[in-house]
Amino acid sequence: MRRERARAAGRRSARRQWRRRTLHLGLAVGPERVVAVQLRRTLRGVRPGRVLARDLAPPEEDRGWPGLTAALIELRRELGAAGGRLDIALLRPFGHAKVLRLPPVRGRALSALVARNARRYFLVGVDPALTGVRPIPGRLALVGCAPDAAVERITAAVTGAGFRIGGITPASAALVEAVRTLVPGVRRGRTAILADSPGCAELLLLERGAPRRIEPRSAPLGEEVDAAVRAASADGAVPDRVVICGEEAGRAASDARPARVALPDAAALAAYGAVLLAGAPPQLLPSGLEAELRHRAGGRSVRLAAAAAGLLVAAGALHLRGLGDELAAVEARRRALSAAVAEAFTAKRSVEDVRARLEAIGNADAERTDWIGLFAELARTLPDSAYLVSLAADSGRLRIEGSAASASSVVPALEGSPWFRDVALAAPVLLNERGAGERFTITLDFEAPAAHAGVRPERTEAPREDEGRTRAAGGRLARRDTP
Repeated sequence: MRRERARAAGRRSARRQWRRRTLHLGLAVGPERVVAVQLRRTLRGVRPGRVLARDLAPPEEDRGWPGLTAALIELRRELGAAGGRLDIALLRPFGHAKVLRLPPVRGRALSALVARNARRYFLVGVDPALTGVRPIPGRLALVGCAPDAAVERITAAVTGAGFRIGGITPASAALVEAVRTLVPGVRRGRTAILADSPGCAELLLLERGAPRRIEPRSAPLGEEVDAAVRAASADGAVPDRVVICGEEAGRAASDARPARVALPDAAALAAYGAVLLAGAPPQLLPSGLEAELRHRAGGRSVRLAAAAAGLLVAAGALHLRGLGDELAAVEARRRALSAAVAEAFTAKRSVEDVRARLEAIGNADAERTDWIGLFAELARTLPDSAYLVSLAADSGRLRIEGSAASASSVVPALEGSPWFRDVALAAPVLLNERGAGERFTITLDFEAPAAHAGVRPERTEAPREDEGRTRAAGGRLARRDTP
């Protein structure tokens, strides 16, 4: 029993230590207040969970910000964590954001342009400022800015409390990301966001989820929601929905048009949005922290690449082993089927031989001369007074000898048939011995027309002597009319 209890206690301690090592929070920092959001994982992704807020003493000029360090240590102890990662959203007046129309440059040139003109776009005085930029479709850019000294104090306080920083972004950009995630339909149409929280009182206008205008507001919204909607509609396009974030959100939401959606504290939403951005621009990072994050990301990439390579090798080995087993099974099956396959191939070859023979017989039958049709065409074509004495055929060439009352009428009659072509007299025309008619010798080419090619005529009964045609003695064709 004691051993089991000790093991259970060890497992609980290990789980507790694991949870403490993997703490991940979103943090919104203002001059007088800090808000932390603990995350919860759902089937739809990361969602905001427990919200913890602490009041702060103002930062000191030379000693950093001990009040923020103490508040973060208190939050860490309350959550039972030894440390973790913080994604930070800077509330006003620490973090500022605007949507600007900039020259058509990209990449480092755009970042350098914004950094050179930070005092032109933002009221940051003469102190050095950190800037970040994210291009927006339509030749626009979401630009963030923060005083360098304020960011350095916050960075020192966070690291002094035992946390590491994942990213620093303006609260306005983080708020936009949070609303895009939590409110359905923001990525379609036009949306106005009215924030009413200390350090985050502003009006944001989105079109298809992309920010188009960010304006700070000095007075609480309260009963001025309608006025804020009119301000959002100043360019003539009425918003499809209004998202109200702050203490007055529940009271300001109603069934009026445009549709109104109530969300909790805008600072908590900004902290949650900083987690969603996960280091995406606009980031406001000192050079040292930026290099550290880049080095950390590079190490993480190397570890992930090594893990991926290991998994790939393991998967390849398992795949090859599986292929070997499958190959052995296939070979065994092939051996079992070899006799049946050989028999099937033999039967197939026999069928193919029979089919080839049948095709050869069919081709020979189609190519043979249609003698019956030829004789019938000769009998039909020759004049009534003509008859044949002899007929010889060789490779489509026909030679006929016969007698007719006029040999000159025989050639045109044969030429008028579709069966015959190249009809010509092969010898001089001679008079018969008895002087009745002329004897002729004709050569011609013959070929059955397409309508008769390959068609065997049906067998009919032999004609009677009184039906117009009869066969003369000696094999000659003759014609006589019935009386």
